[in-house]
Amino acid sequence: MPILTGIFSLMIAAAGWYYLFYSDAVHRLAAVEDVAINTRRVRIRRLGSVLLILLAMLFYVGSAVVSWDEPTVWFAVIWLGVMVLVGVVTILALLDLRLTNQLRQRRKRDGH
Repeated sequence: MPILTGIFSLMIAAAGWYYLFYSDAVHRLAAVEDVAINTRRVRIRRLGSVLLILLAMLFYVGSAVVSWDEPTVWFAVIWLGVMVLVGVVTILALLDLRLTNQLRQRRKRDGH
């Protein structure tokens, strides 16, 4: 089982890494989006990327390092951290989606 959790953690971290350093979709939106909104979107996506990498690390530690047989305080702290990070990443993704919907509505209203 630790092999699968390691692979899953690595995939999550790779997605965060790619999103942080190689995804240029937000920069292409700069041409059609207000500067302040685009800056907010960049910050949301960067924060989400960093949190994905942190989530991958905590998930790996929680599944491969911390003992499931005799749960300790660290077990609870790590898994609480995983749940909080999943929630925060989800909220950031929803904020990004909201900005995208607002952009779509503005472009429709302007006739593009």
